[in-house]
Amino acid sequence: MHKEQTPGEKFQTATSKVYQELTPANQKYFGKLQLYLKTAGLFYDDDEVQEQIFQIAADLLTAQRDGLTAEEFLGTKPREMANQLVRNFKKEKPNNLFWWSLMTVGLMWFLLLMDGAESLNVLTYLLSAVVVVLVTFTALKIFHFAVYEGKNALLNWGRKRPGLFTGLLFILVVSLLVVIQLFTPAIWVWQLAFPANILFLAIFGLGLTGVLYKVLGKAGIPFLIIVMGYLIMNIIANLPSTREFFQQTIPGILLKSYGPLFFYLLYLFRVTRSIKKQK
Repeated sequence: MHKEQTPGEKFQTATSKVYQELTPANQKYFGKLQLYLKTAGLFYDDDEVQEQIFQIAADLLTAQRDGLTAEEFLGTKPREMANQLVRNFKKEKPNNLFWWSLMTVGLMWFLLLMDGAESLNVLTYLLSAVVVVLVTFTALKIFHFAVYEGKNALLNWGRKRPGLFTGLLFILVVSLLVVIQLFTPAIWVWQLAFPANILFLAIFGLGLTGVLYKVLGKAGIPFLIIVMGYLIMNIIANLPSTREFFQQTIPGILLKSYGPLFFYLLYLFRVTRSIKKQK
């Protein structure tokens, strides 16, 4: 059975159908306006944002049928109009921003814990959290403003090459994290011996899984499967009897790196069988 769509998802589906009926010029106008509203409304009520976008698309299609272009109907300053709409959006609950930030930081910490939790430089983790949150939300703001910043060469370049922009951003974050790892003084270090390190990994991993599910919902289940796979493999790899195999042998390193993907393949196999049965 297919899960019931949320109101926001229903509006998004309806918007896509309307979009197909627009002329190429109107599609270009509306596409930029839609992207601007979506990136501005990341922390607003999604149902309301999607409903507003659909209403604009439906009104534009009606105007198009009356012989009007998007610029004639909506004006030559879509950014100002969009900003006015955003100001009227209903704010999401304040803790939504907290949960998104917690998810971002948790994923980054999870990667740092892949080598074990025997010695934790707390200052490193705190500085890394600040860097990841600042870079993530700065990037979202840049991408948002780049939609209509055609005269700004840097923003315009990033808008036209989102894949390359994302790759460079990823390199920047990784580079900053490496610098933090190498140069942060060890003035606040937690030493966790077995079995405390295993318990810490388990509690942290399960907590992260809960945060991911809260933020992403059922749509994030495939991602949760991978995270849980790496959590289980990381716990096994840090047991005293298996540590040497996973850290000093090529088969162990490969198993630790790619073994968790087996859980994801099992999930895909199960979903595929379920879909075939429904047919």
